[in-house]
Amino acid sequence: MKHLILLLFFNFSFAQKDIYPVEEKHQRLINNSNYSNEIFKDINNVLNKFLGRWTYSDLNNEVVIEVFKFFDESNRQDALYINLRLNKNGKTLINTLDQTSPNIISGAFFMDSKNTSSLIVHFSEIQTGKVWVCGHSSAVHLTLNGKSLYWEIEPKKLVFNKTAELLPKKMTFQKN
Repeated sequence: MKHLILLLFFNFSFAQKDIYPVEEKHQRLINNSNYSNEIFKDINNVLNKFLGRWTYSDLNNEVVIEVFKFFDESNRQDALYINLRLNKNGKTLINTLDQTSPNIISGAFFMDSKNTSSLIVHFSEIQTGKVWVCGHSSAVHLTLNGKSLYWEIEPKKLVFNKTAELLPKKMTFQKN
């Protein structure tokens, strides 16, 4: 009985919400600052092409990222979260691949609803695999081009995010 009541409550709480494609959120925010009854779902499956395991390497660095999809309750939208491992000169400096929390790199902000191959996620600071509570974050621009994923950390916010300073600012990942 308890489960039935919870299920009914859950259904009614979402029944009053308007559902829009996640790629339209930016435009809807510009046109309507009061969007408390709106939920942004990946109804067109635009996030799926980002999912999976991606690898980047150069002479000194190897970076592996795993991209997952989840529903971000606080922003009322489907979003991505990214776990990563950074090896620099053969030494592991960052490894969040074993974590299941979307608290380090997450988001899905499309600047242009027509260009669903490019989005922004936010990268919070990490200390030994845990998110620092200071709230410093960097914007990371992700752009798909065929089977490559281009990553660029927004430079003006980099000064506050010590973890992001460890990574190459621009990387092109290949899908595994």
